Amino acid sequence: MTDKNSPSRYIIIPARRNSSRFNGKPLAEINGVPMIAHAAKLATESALASVVVVVSDDCEILETAKKVGNVMPVHGEGEFANGTERVARFARQLERDATICILQCDEVTIAGRDLDLAMALAERNYQAMLTVASRKPSREVGDDDVMLDLDSCGRVTRFARGDDSAAHHHVGVYVAGNALLQRYAELEPSPAETTERLEQLRWSHHGIAINCLTLPIDTESVNRPEDIYKVERLMASRNRG
Repeated sequence: MTDKNSPSRYIIIPARRNSSRFNGKPLAEINGVPMIAHAAKLATESALASVVVVVSDDCEILETAKKVGNVMPVHGEGEFANGTERVARFARQLERDATICILQCDEVTIAGRDLDLAMALAERNYQAMLTVASRKPSREVGDDDVMLDLDSCGRVTRFARGDDSAAHHHVGVYVAGNALLQRYAELEPSPAETTERLEQLRWSHHGIAINCLTLPIDTESVNRPEDIYKVERLMASRNRG
């Protein structure tokens, strides 16, 4: 339950069907369950979120998410550079002081309590954006893996794809106050954002600090069909443990 004096908190999952690296990714099955259903379920396990929203341009994705229960499906049409822009368009109608937690639909190896930790930490500083990181993979870092480094205060100093020298594995979660999120949507994309395909680079390019919650766990993201196996393997190892 949320405190009546706390800000409204929304977990919003952007889910686009068409992807250059993995078309139809939100509906791909992980252990027999569509990916978007996994993401929606873990979001509904948050103790702090007021509402869980799935924003998509695809009716099948929305219907699949709706079946999870306690999920608001929103049909969001239009052309957007990334998922953060898609979420920002929907969030225009929400309170300016709301906390917006963006969960990428392929980040299914974290838990609702991790999103709660991220939202609580982000609310300490609405002048910055917050993201999440996990341990550096024990496996070889792949070209699609987004890695990051932090300074001594827990702020992100750089993001890089496939860089084995970086200390942490990035998790696709972004938390910001809605006012700051709306500012993001108004900013010009940075050159590095476009070439690296990393939407978070727009924040740092325009001088907005990125704080980070570091989780003491292993995580896996899904960039390509072959990554499904990595996620299933990690889930199986946790069940054995």
